[in-house]
Amino acid sequence: MDVWRLVLEARSPLSIASGKDELVDDVVLALTPAGLPYIPGTALAGVLRHALQAHVQDELGVNGAKEVADDVFGYAQGDDGRASRFECTHAHIHDSRDRVVSDVLAEVSPNEPILGPLVHRLPTKRQRVRINAHGAAADTGHFDRTVVPAGHRFSVELRLWSVNAQAAETARNWLEGLLSSPALSVGGLTRSGLGRLKVVRGAYRRLDLRNARELGVFLDRPAALDQIRGLHPWKAATAESPWATLPLNLRAEGALRVGQGSQALSRHGREIKLADAMPYVEPCVVWESPSKGQLTQRVVIPATAIKGAVAHRLAFHDRRHRGEWATPDSVRTALAEHAPKPTGVAAWLGTIKGEQGASYAGGLMFEDITLPLPSVPSPQVGHRTHNSIDRFTGSVRDGLLFTEEYLFRVSLPTALHLSLAACRRTDGVAWQALQDTLEDLVQGRLAIGADSASGLGYLEGDYSREDFEALRQAALQACGSPADATAQEMIHE
Repeated sequence: MDVWRLVLEARSPLSIASGKDELVDDVVLALTPAGLPYIPGTALAGVLRHALQAHVQDELGVNGAKEVADDVFGYAQGDDGRASRFECTHAHIHDSRDRVVSDVLAEVSPNEPILGPLVHRLPTKRQRVRINAHGAAADTGHFDRTVVPAGHRFSVELRLWSVNAQAAETARNWLEGLLSSPALSVGGLTRSGLGRLKVVRGAYRRLDLRNARELGVFLDRPAALDQIRGLHPWKAATAESPWATLPLNLRAEGALRVGQGSQALSRHGREIKLADAMPYVEPCVVWESPSKGQLTQRVVIPATAIKGAVAHRLAFHDRRHRGEWATPDSVRTALAEHAPKPTGVAAWLGTIKGEQGASYAGGLMFEDITLPLPSVPSPQVGHRTHNSIDRFTGSVRDGLLFTEEYLFRVSLPTALHLSLAACRRTDGVAWQALQDTLEDLVQGRLAIGADSASGLGYLEGDYSREDFEALRQAALQACGSPADATAQEMIHE
């Protein structure tokens, strides 16, 4: 048996749904009876099974990859089946002193720096809105997701049974490669910036349970998951990732406001009057030392702000290159509740069952952009007053004066991750549509956030066009699609 005890840190907020209905929140977190978030073992096992199958699919094919996943994680098919060789505990959260809280009935003090707010204050929520084919907010399309702030740590134990040393070594290499992948993520909206995890420390040991001494080591393991007596220090090795990363160096051309925050950033907002609309601010945990975590606030540009804009511009360029022009019938189809996605959008952003006869996850993964709270006063925070004008008289409407805060010319470093599997199923037109969309984003033709009609939200920046082109050529050669020449003709026409 291979045994790991790992400490996982949330690189971005986690949103692991409990599946419960609630009148206030649309998506409720999985919580212990004490009200603390945890990562269910089924969530980790499911993610690792899917990642293992995708990792070996290119080498072994679909059927071979399924056999490997069935061998490690088990299966049930009619009267036939096999128990899983992989075992996983729930991942329990840590307190501010980096100690695991594994007692599901533990009482949490309101004064505990990082756990108290989770239990005794209103939860952190990410607001979402569904956009229709016209680029406007869809009716009844507003919803929210409750999240666990980034930076929280969790402890978990993984166990892997094997019948011999060779099978153990093979499965261990696969599993450790998945654990060290930058794409390790759980929960909802993993393609939209949430759920990313990293291993901050761990311990490991291979035990032969036929040996009495090693069986004793296994049985004498401490109950607390963050205790590693009997195990050896372990560090995740660098492994080949199934994702390619394309850094994006973005900067706001002028003003930018994304989301709706509740904390004033300007001196006017703090000392005179709180603005009616402010940039989104979210808590996160920062570990000032190995055993001291503190809750702090940061400005967040959610990944969904970029992904939503990219998705709609991607659909425009894909339809343009394929000659799918707007007609009354096509517009009605696009506005239908379960309208099929354009070919290129489905290839890059995934599709659900029933759309174009296939279902697969998106091949693009976006990251949240996080910024420290600016000092007060700061040249990167602006404050302005708006009023509403009567359309008939041209005068100011009574009682409709409001104010907003915005960020000004801030740097927005981020990255776009491309699934290599998705790259290989994507044709030349979809690649060209993605490149055109990225060019629009970095050249100030695609706005994100609020009030783009008034000039807010436009960006400037750059990305490595050489890396993008190398990735495209490698992917098109791997898939060997004969449609690429036709695609280029369509684009040139």
